[in-house]
Amino acid sequence: MYEPYLFDQYERRRKDSLEVFGNICKATNKLGAFSYTFHGMRKQEFNTIDKKEILDIYNELAYIARENNIYLSQENVSWCMSSNIEFLKYLKNNIKYDIKFTCDIKQAYKSNENPLHYIDVMGRDLINFHINDRDEKSICLLPGKGKVNYKPIIEKLKTLDYKGPLIIEVYRDNFKTYEELKDVKDFIEKKLLV
Repeated sequence: MYEPYLFDQYERRRKDSLEVFGNICKATNKLGAFSYTFHGMRKQEFNTIDKKEILDIYNELAYIARENNIYLSQENVSWCMSSNIEFLKYLKNNIKYDIKFTCDIKQAYKSNENPLHYIDVMGRDLINFHINDRDEKSICLLPGKGKVNYKPIIEKLKTLDYKGPLIIEVYRDNFKTYEELKDVKDFIEKKLLV
């Protein structure tokens, strides 16, 4: 869990974390992946952060990622700054280098946001989509086992001509057998992507 240290005020810890990040980007490229899904800095009040310093760090991270032929893909995460829509807008509109995005339905709801709001900001820079479900009792369920209305989400993805993966991202206690995951894959392909 080194990512928050990339934004640390203590310069040595920040540099050490940057070295770890660089090594992870190299490994990511060698393994054939095209992006690094990034949680980022811990959540703070948007109007209290040093936006220039944060942007400088993000520029360095995005540059290192591209230098390794991968993309930095900022995910919306409830306990991070990336849960803040205004922060994501600021980042997208001001970063110097290419940045991409990962949208997670569960994390959107944990942040008390509609996933569509994140998709609107991420737009055509969305390259990964974490799909899951929820209901009144559980924040995370297998897709199709809760009450998420996927129709507007899928329609929005189609208007963006989204071609990236729908990654089933759930917790281990959300399923008992791998057959359940196969059933969810079938549900996504046959019910959602038609």
